[in-house]
Amino acid sequence: MGINSMQLLTQMMGGIDTNSIIQQLDYINRQAIYQPGGLNDQLSKIQQQQTDWRNVNNSALTLQNLLQTLASSTTFGSFTATPADTTILSASAGTGAAPGTYTINVTGIGSNATLTSGGRIGQLISGTDSVTATKFSAAITTGNFAVTKGGQTQYIAVNSTDTIQDVLNRISSAFGGTVSGTVNGSGQIVITTTDNQQMTFGSAGDTSNFAHVLGLDVAQQSGSGPYTYTTTAQGQVQLGQAVGSAAANFGTAVTSTTTGDFKINNIDITYDTTKDSLSVILNRINTSNAGVTASYDPINDKVILTSKSSQPVTVQDVTGNLMHALQLDTASGAVSTAGSNWTFSVNGTLMTSVSSAVTNVIPGVTVNLLKTGQTTLTISSNTSQAVTAVQNFVSQFNSLYNMIGNLIGKDGDLQGDATLASFQANIRDAVTGPITQTMDNSGNTVPLPNYPQNSLMGIGISTGAIGSPVGTTNSLTVDTNKLTAALQQNPAMVRDLITGMALKLNQVLTNMTGMVNTLNGSSVNVSQLTGISTSQDQLYQNMIKDLQDQIQQVNDMADQQKQLLIAQFTAMNEAISQSHMQGNALLGFLGH
Repeated sequence: MGINSMQLLTQMMGGIDTNSIIQQLDYINRQAIYQPGGLNDQLSKIQQQQTDWRNVNNSALTLQNLLQTLASSTTFGSFTATPADTTILSASAGTGAAPGTYTINVTGIGSNATLTSGGRIGQLISGTDSVTATKFSAAITTGNFAVTKGGQTQYIAVNSTDTIQDVLNRISSAFGGTVSGTVNGSGQIVITTTDNQQMTFGSAGDTSNFAHVLGLDVAQQSGSGPYTYTTTAQGQVQLGQAVGSAAANFGTAVTSTTTGDFKINNIDITYDTTKDSLSVILNRINTSNAGVTASYDPINDKVILTSKSSQPVTVQDVTGNLMHALQLDTASGAVSTAGSNWTFSVNGTLMTSVSSAVTNVIPGVTVNLLKTGQTTLTISSNTSQAVTAVQNFVSQFNSLYNMIGNLIGKDGDLQGDATLASFQANIRDAVTGPITQTMDNSGNTVPLPNYPQNSLMGIGISTGAIGSPVGTTNSLTVDTNKLTAALQQNPAMVRDLITGMALKLNQVLTNMTGMVNTLNGSSVNVSQLTGISTSQDQLYQNMIKDLQDQIQQVNDMADQQKQLLIAQFTAMNEAISQSHMQGNALLGFLGH
């Protein structure tokens, strides 16, 4: 029965507030849930504590991940290369570079070897070619273009149905037969006059680009009257078309194959004539390890392979004939230009290099020779990267440490939690205590060498100055000046100390998070390893479920009791109503 029914019941009961009675009794039945310290309060408290533990675990995971950066050889083995004169050379230093200042004298700038197509690789034009053919440097547009002869300008029409010869004949007709034009066997347009009047082709107002695309606007004039105008050879390979298609316009047809391949400097490169365009293949060469840069010369319609060194470029067709079609093989008359070596000295020792990039002189350093001249190159430890990594670690450590302190301290959600208190003490000891082991470059745990320092305090990482007031040394601090000085003087010691600390701290964090961090770039979560936080989370989960079950039981019993009360009051009301009816009937019988 709803609230309206209970109100009706109240009215029927002659003014007795049954609704209020039922509500008060219902509240008493649910008091275990809502009273201060009851089941609801207990549930909220446990849920908050579970959230607090999860926050601690997440913060510990973040700190654990930062340990990989700290243990990385690149963090503390990074170097900078600084040339005094950046116009003579540039340089970069990697892990394991040899610190010092080097005098480098560049005495000769070499050159890269090249291999160039022996001739034009596209099919040459002929007079019978349509103006819409796909063999030009650009698509020819229809419209008109200007031709001027002896001060007289005629506008020559170009239609989509025209051949090249049709347009040349139209020029001849426009000037009364004093001009003739043909396409010779070398793919050149040749226009001659029969008089002493000079000619120009094209203007800014042209609506067709015929004169520009076919090179008439820059045709070479010869003779002193009559005159001859000759363009460069026309007809180009089409870079964007599949190399096996007719639309690619190769002078030598490319053998159709879906598994073509060739070698450049003995590096194998594959292609599919039905899909790959010349543009795609040139890019594939450039991204390979062939040691060349491939480019296309649109003026001369040739491919050029430029070596990244002075060593000659070698090519070979393995399957298919693409290198032959590009005229890059010996049989096609490819032009090979020899390169020359770079010459220089380092601290007075004369050396040569086949490339401008010198990698085998100063350990761990690449030097790029730019021009002749002498300068110095200083290789020094990159302290800023290491200092930043340490500062990031310290910041996250303090965040975790102080979070735990607030939770287990007075009025904290987890006040007096012995497990967290122990964890807090353990991570502090791992960071501030003596270090006896470290990790080599292969990831193996080895004894710490006999360094002047065996703790982080000696390199500027501590909980504050000795003698600091109680309560002021709860956080780690970094003396960046001291840390930088240690990195400059002995980077290996700093790296080993911090890696040794990371080994200790990582074990403590693993016990908490369950994540096994190898500190060599791979972190894995081992399902068999259950961290403290996982066990604690499951414990809270069980407690939460138990409280939720208790709340449900109380509510179920209260609901049943409420329905019982409503039924009882309803029955009482019906009895009272029946009694009234009987009384009224008796009074009527007695004549009242």
